[in-house]
Amino acid sequence: MRVLHIMSGYGGGISSFIRNKAEAIRSHQVVFDVVTYDVCADAFVAAIQATGGDVYQLLNPKQHGWRAFVQSLSKVLAAQSYDAVHCHISGYRVIPYALLCRKFRVGAFYIHAHYTLEKRGISPSLQLNQWINRHFSQAKLGCSDEAVRSIYGWQTADEELMVIPNSIDVLQYQYTPERYHHLRQNVRQQYQIANDVQLVGQIGRLTPIKNHALTLLVATKAQQEKAPIRFLIVGAGELDEVLRREVAQLHLEEYIFFAGRVEPIAELYPALDALVMPSFREGLPTVVVESQAAGVPVVMSETITDEVDLQLNLVHKCALNHVEDWYEQLRLLPQQSRPMAEERLAMIEQQKFSNEASAQLYVDFLTGKVTHYRIIGGGNS
Repeated sequence: MRVLHIMSGYGGGISSFIRNKAEAIRSHQVVFDVVTYDVCADAFVAAIQATGGDVYQLLNPKQHGWRAFVQSLSKVLAAQSYDAVHCHISGYRVIPYALLCRKFRVGAFYIHAHYTLEKRGISPSLQLNQWINRHFSQAKLGCSDEAVRSIYGWQTADEELMVIPNSIDVLQYQYTPERYHHLRQNVRQQYQIANDVQLVGQIGRLTPIKNHALTLLVATKAQQEKAPIRFLIVGAGELDEVLRREVAQLHLEEYIFFAGRVEPIAELYPALDALVMPSFREGLPTVVVESQAAGVPVVMSETITDEVDLQLNLVHKCALNHVEDWYEQLRLLPQQSRPMAEERLAMIEQQKFSNEASAQLYVDFLTGKVTHYRIIGGGNS
């Protein structure tokens, strides 16, 4: 089979989803091609090329004009016969991609839901976007129940949901005791974090939806209490300079450090004692799966789906407006026992969060063996 993935940009959860599937899908004789407006990292390109496909640049119509965009996508669609096109763009923006794919008679066109929306108020524009997604996609596909319902309609029935879990390479989280100690000491020495100080990470793009402002408030509370807690902000994005200025203005330089983008991310987790995810909205955050794989407890906002909780007693929820609760949860985490690696990784495999299990589910979907699957309550075919 040959599948074309359409993604607008590189560097977030969408590109991670595609890369992880590509690395695990080679044995299934499925070829991936990718079209995108961004320049992608060499490792991403190599993963796609290893399937037998390639990464192609689209010309942005805002910069190069509509005709140039159409020609850039048409050239790719004309060069190959695609069994499926997996589009990671939704709503009204999907229309030109879907119409061009129809013109070139691709086998199937799917729109993937990667984000969630609040149910508060259903605007005409949201209803229109949901109708567009239902009209063009041949399955209601996404990373979680709530994400699928957000872009296809809240009325979507359970048996219509086709969830393809965001997955991880479990081998990266099978640390030997020696390697775990080495990675932990290496990161802590880099930022001069003593062994008796709790290091809390926030991993994700530096964008408003990730709500770094709450992390700064919790760090301020830790500073006021003179608590042995420090914070490491990991990622890159539009708020980089803004956040650094705010940290300086709040005199939190000794409490908050910036790591930028870290790869491979699995090498960071041994240094962390906890992860915070105060996001306003998430589809299904892969970093929470990674954190549980590494045995690192997570404090996350109550807006995030329970589908990401592997029932290992490592995930704790807090309300977004209760800074005291976030601080107390973090303060108590060092006293919590953690499940053994074997138990953690077995649960990840069972829930199809491993690259191999998720890739097999994806192939079964593409070949028609599975028509719907949900993380909570198990899979149904």
